[in-house]
Amino acid sequence: MPNRRAKARDKQPEKSVASGRFSDRKPLDALGEKIAKARGETEKLQEPTPESALGKGWRLVSELVAGLLVAGALGVGLDRLVGTSPLFLLIGIALGFAAGLLNVKRAMAAEYQQAGEADKPDE
Repeated sequence: MPNRRAKARDKQPEKSVASGRFSDRKPLDALGEKIAKARGETEKLQEPTPESALGKGWRLVSELVAGLLVAGALGVGLDRLVGTSPLFLLIGIALGFAAGLLNVKRAMAAEYQQAGEADKPDE
């Protein structure tokens, strides 16, 4: 036997947006303003922070080590392929060191350029 509330609920007409139920937009506008204000505050909090000196140092070290490892691995591979013992390994290490220094130089140049742009006055 169905309960009385279910029967009463089934007999009620459905309310729609056009019926005027949501005609008062003031609460919705107030909520929209609160959301916009909260988003503005979070955008202010999410400004990028400058990279720490330790992070910059690790980045430069990883640039140098990556160049050495990649070129050294290629040198070992060529040595095994050709059959020469340390020749391509030594060449690879030398080229990897040079490539690593070049990458460090590029990273530092970009860092100095960003620092120089930050110090310029707005015109």
